[in-house]
Amino acid sequence: MKAWECYCDSLESSYVVFANTEAEAREIAIAKQDNDEYYIDVKRVIRFDKFYPQVPPKVLIEEEHWWWRCSNCSQMLGNDIDDDDLDMNDVVYGDDELVFCNSGCQAEYDKKLERMGIK
Repeated sequence: MKAWECYCDSLESSYVVFANTEAEAREIAIAKQDNDEYYIDVKRVIRFDKFYPQVPPKVLIEEEHWWWRCSNCSQMLGNDIDDDDLDMNDVVYGDDELVFCNSGCQAEYDKKLERMGIK
């Protein structure tokens, strides 16, 4: 399976999908956006192939300098973010695509899930 970076200019967001062809990657990206009116640029990223089926957020944030939002409070996370309150050493990487700005945010998120009966 091949890795493809998909960039949606309307939403100013990028993500990685795995597919055999560029056309398949575009279809996956359109489905993920849940809107086929957005223009999505798709380009091949060979260095991510080894991470199939999912590139860990830690790799994208720390090695590729992508930004991410905290899964609880939506604070911007990334090595290139200019925020005096953000300490990238405090960032917690959870399951799948969950990333938290610190362990306190992760605990709040877990409590929300418990209240909803999900966890």
